Amino acid sequence: MNSREPACTLSETLFIPNRLSERLIWAGLVVLFVSLRLPGLTRLPVFDDEAIYMNAAADLFHGGLHSACHEGKPLHVLLLAIATPWAKDPLWAGRFTSILVGLLGMLICGRLAERLFEERGAWHDAEGADGTSARTAGLFAMLFCCASPMLFFLNRMALPDGLLTTTCAAAMLWGWDLGTQPSRRNTVRFGVALALAVLSKPPGLLLVIAPLAANYFGRHPEDGASRGSDFMRAYGRAVAVAASICALPLVIFLRKNVEISKSVLTEQTVPLNELWLRNVRHAAEWLWFYWGPVTLLAGLGAMIWTTILYCRNDRSLRWRLAGAHGGAIYSACFTVIPIATFVIVARVWFSRYLGFTTLPLLALLAIVILQLPLRPALRIACGCSVGIAVLSTSWPLYRALWLDPPSASLPVSDSTQYITSWPSGYGTTEAAEWLKQVARNAPNGILVVRHAPDDAANKHLLRFLLRGEPGILIQNADLLDPAIRAGVSKTTEPVYVFGLSPTFAPAGARLSRSFLPCFGDRIARFEKPGRDVTVEIYLLRKQNCEASIQ
Repeated sequence: MNSREPACTLSETLFIPNRLSERLIWAGLVVLFVSLRLPGLTRLPVFDDEAIYMNAAADLFHGGLHSACHEGKPLHVLLLAIATPWAKDPLWAGRFTSILVGLLGMLICGRLAERLFEERGAWHDAEGADGTSARTAGLFAMLFCCASPMLFFLNRMALPDGLLTTTCAAAMLWGWDLGTQPSRRNTVRFGVALALAVLSKPPGLLLVIAPLAANYFGRHPEDGASRGSDFMRAYGRAVAVAASICALPLVIFLRKNVEISKSVLTEQTVPLNELWLRNVRHAAEWLWFYWGPVTLLAGLGAMIWTTILYCRNDRSLRWRLAGAHGGAIYSACFTVIPIATFVIVARVWFSRYLGFTTLPLLALLAIVILQLPLRPALRIACGCSVGIAVLSTSWPLYRALWLDPPSASLPVSDSTQYITSWPSGYGTTEAAEWLKQVARNAPNGILVVRHAPDDAANKHLLRFLLRGEPGILIQNADLLDPAIRAGVSKTTEPVYVFGLSPTFAPAGARLSRSFLPCFGDRIARFEKPGRDVTVEIYLLRKQNCEASIQ
């Protein structure tokens, strides 16, 4: 390209005045992001983990911050505590909060792409400016965020994974700034961002290496040894800032969940080679579905292409291009490293755990598209085509989740969690509404006994769905014990036994076929999609409840 050719930004390519163009595009992407995520926001019933966090948020005012740390995601619980207690529909409020957090993540991703693109004149060839602005890279990253199926799904759930995605992107952005330009401000910003990532969810701790990677890939030879020592001192202070913020919440979490923590770190149920092969299959299936074939294949191509360019340069040229290829490699690292970590160590994991690897990939993809050896207008067309292709291929998923979530062709592990099995709110939500109606017609209220004292199945869902109902008392009890049945039978209120069908439900939550016909009458039944698990409600007959089961 002729170096005297004037630089062509996205706005000039679209023949719209620069400032007006960027503002309109920015506003349009915000509207697109929100409008894709708002329709049918509560069409998918509350998921068990959502109920756990919203119950913890409701308890925050009684147990203080200490109780918010018990689940290991105190920042998420705190946000829900701010948003949900005042809402008529807490589920909608919790999920809308996730949309706002996701919107912030989209803006941070755009800034990350712009920052990595513009670093010290990055992506300028030997003759001069290549005619593409860093702001265009940021706008393309935001477009890809709007279209991403992974972000679409996470932003519509009141789960901490969406918050982790946003806070990790912030830690990446300020980790790059700290690694390339050590300063007091960047030290504090990265330390706070790292703490917020860890408080969102423990995997955020992986971002502790972000400044180290930034310093390696983004440092220039003129920085000198003194610059390196300045960086190490700033990095140490940033880690100290993060530790001072999140150490206590992590200690509280680990003390309360020490057995769970041990099992996560040490439990070995299958040989390592089988574990890794299984995890690779899971990761490939989930990423193909939630990143989409367009994003996955284009992202892989971008990572390979950038790595080849970076490795082919001699050392002097590599230093000169550090702000360009170094920034792209930096993004690739925080896409690949977390995935590899989960593949190696995870025993039990789910697709949402990989959500925070999405924003680095989208920033990388935006940067690489704008470095292609094409004219600026063709690069713009290429980026727009990728965004439109992702939107088009993901449209069936969007439409299904808006209108009829059971019809969405989710991966088997996710369909089981969110739709067909005991963690899903299907069946349980209908049962809770039925119990509310019964309680309104009962003069003394009703007692709901969940026949699963040692099992978490529907424990949190019932508590969330029946919270605040004055005529309903919930009790967890082992009704196979005659003494407990005798105590329950002496209550003045009608006793309704809640449980799950015996076929596929967790063992502790199953309603025993040999028990219930003797002591209760089934009066309501609610099937989950797929009919593998059924929610059943029995009215306990109080006569002869002390008798033993034959």
